Amino acid sequence: MALNYRQERADIKNVQVEQELVRNPTHHLAARVGWNEERFASYRVDFITGLATVLLVDVNERLLDGTPNPFFRRPYIGAAQPQVIDLPSYDDVQSADLAYQYTPRNLPRWLGWIGTQKLLAHGDTRRSYNDSKRYRDTVVSDHSWSNLQRRADGNLMNRVYFRYYVGDNQGQDVDYAPPALYGISGRYDLKWFNGATNQWITENANLQPAGIIQGTTRARSEVRTLSLASQNHFLSNRIVTTFAVRRDRQRGRDSSASQVDPTTGLLDYSRLKVFTNWVESAGDTKTAGIVAKPTRWLSAFFNHADSFQTSGVQYTLFGELLPNPTGRGRDYGLMFNLLGGKLVLKANRFETSQRNARTGNAAIAGRVISFETGRSITTSGTTFGAENLEAWATDVITRRFARQGVAASAAQIKTEVAKFMQLPEGFLDNVVTKNIGATDDTTTKGFEFEANYNPAQNWTWKGNVAFQRAIDASRSPGIQQYLDWRMPVWTTVKDDDGTSWWTSTGAASGFNTAVFAPYKLLVANAGKPRSQMREWRANLLTNYRFVEGRLKNLSVGGGIRWESKAAIGFYGAPPDSDGVIRSYDGDRPIYDRSRYYIDFMAGYNLRLFSDRVRARIQFNVQNLLEDGRLQVVGVNPDGQPFNFRIVDPRKFVLSTTFDL
Repeated sequence: MALNYRQERADIKNVQVEQELVRNPTHHLAARVGWNEERFASYRVDFITGLATVLLVDVNERLLDGTPNPFFRRPYIGAAQPQVIDLPSYDDVQSADLAYQYTPRNLPRWLGWIGTQKLLAHGDTRRSYNDSKRYRDTVVSDHSWSNLQRRADGNLMNRVYFRYYVGDNQGQDVDYAPPALYGISGRYDLKWFNGATNQWITENANLQPAGIIQGTTRARSEVRTLSLASQNHFLSNRIVTTFAVRRDRQRGRDSSASQVDPTTGLLDYSRLKVFTNWVESAGDTKTAGIVAKPTRWLSAFFNHADSFQTSGVQYTLFGELLPNPTGRGRDYGLMFNLLGGKLVLKANRFETSQRNARTGNAAIAGRVISFETGRSITTSGTTFGAENLEAWATDVITRRFARQGVAASAAQIKTEVAKFMQLPEGFLDNVVTKNIGATDDTTTKGFEFEANYNPAQNWTWKGNVAFQRAIDASRSPGIQQYLDWRMPVWTTVKDDDGTSWWTSTGAASGFNTAVFAPYKLLVANAGKPRSQMREWRANLLTNYRFVEGRLKNLSVGGGIRWESKAAIGFYGAPPDSDGVIRSYDGDRPIYDRSRYYIDFMAGYNLRLFSDRVRARIQFNVQNLLEDGRLQVVGVNPDGQPFNFRIVDPRKFVLSTTFDL
């Protein structure tokens, strides 16, 4: 949006040296070494985030102190948690390649079936340094109403609610928003009501960006890769094989979590200089393939791969290391070259599976831990209207010691809080310093038919029909395991007066909104085709180029694209005993209908300046029949839409290219 601001800068250094070591008709050996360094800086002022882009209207005729509201009836966007995000990073890569090609010459007849052989060895080392510092504008000056010990700590910091007015209150014309905000630091007069003295008080306050715990981290990673690949030709290229193996070794570590200095109430960055021990992992990726051409018009192919993907260090909700993603896939098919090369047909089938894929469901896992504590580096510092259990338990234990007349130390309070929360002592200290993630398992199967037909040199047809079904085999099971462990505690824990944390603090309603509802939607799709996935697709494209007459050098063409229906949600399951629907019925998906799109293109070739410069004018119309609309991509359990995608109207593109 216009009010946000981003500045990025990249400094890149790249050095490569290539050298042919041997070159003759039979042997060709070449080497390459390289070094690449990239320093990247990203500085963002996110006054409004995607979660707050709701246009509101100021309907208050007067301010809280009774004075006239100068912004009455003006539209605005509210922001409770604007952030300043500083993301510097550094990457250093050293790499080397060694390539060898053997071209047989004068081999004995019994070895004449051996053709060209190619080998490639590769190695590289990548070192990455990624820092993240996040700030929020907060009142840093001292006031009787401010929390002096927690100025920079999530919900406890002295935040201000901002309103960004985007228009006036005059007529129904078009208004333009003010320019981007580069910072709002400074001193302002803040007015507050003193209930004890029954009067309004105006105080001059200092508003400055202060660091926050959540999202302020440092990470280091190193990846070392060794690979060997070969391409082998046999029987005059009638058989071509490829083999490759790659070994990845990764290690990573994160800094200790930053903490608030109780003497200043601001973030203490010194702990970011202390790193955890290196966490190491390794895995292999293997691929093999073959293409066989028994005749000039027929070829067959087969490929198989087992893959290992290095990912950043992440942990489960229990503080255990998440495994790296792995995958397996294979595809095979036939290709026909008919009518003297005018018609080429291809049919292939594929199967892939992926285990422990890192997903965006980590956001739900972060919300889960935020109900336990407000200290996690993963969360945004909010418990969706509820007080986290650790803070609530600390208050309960502190009051308990006070009633007993015990001057308890911080260590004693911490021990009793862990017992009260029914957690192993030190469990939260371990989890809050870790980047929490989640994993999914998926399987995909499908096939594709493709045809290319050239009835003439100046006329082409291309078409394909594809089917793909992706199944969500497992959806973040670690989240459910943690909830099965903690929900019996959350829903029953009470203070010494018998007050329930679950019901008295808003935890129940906050949990249902932030965790239960989105996670149930994920689980509803387990074992079923992936949402938003259109299983069938078909495309047809043609282009005709005039080669004589008045229309010579003109080409026209078009295409049609079709896609099948897609699931965009599920109907609700039968209601619980209280009449509330809290789960989805995974057997009753809600679909968006099948759709088709038409494209058009025309082009003209020119020769300019006595044929010394060639030019082409190209005109394209994308989605010719589209007038623009909102397309539903998400529905509530009753079938009513709640999420839309803006579909742009037909798009006209005119371009000119020159070949000098």
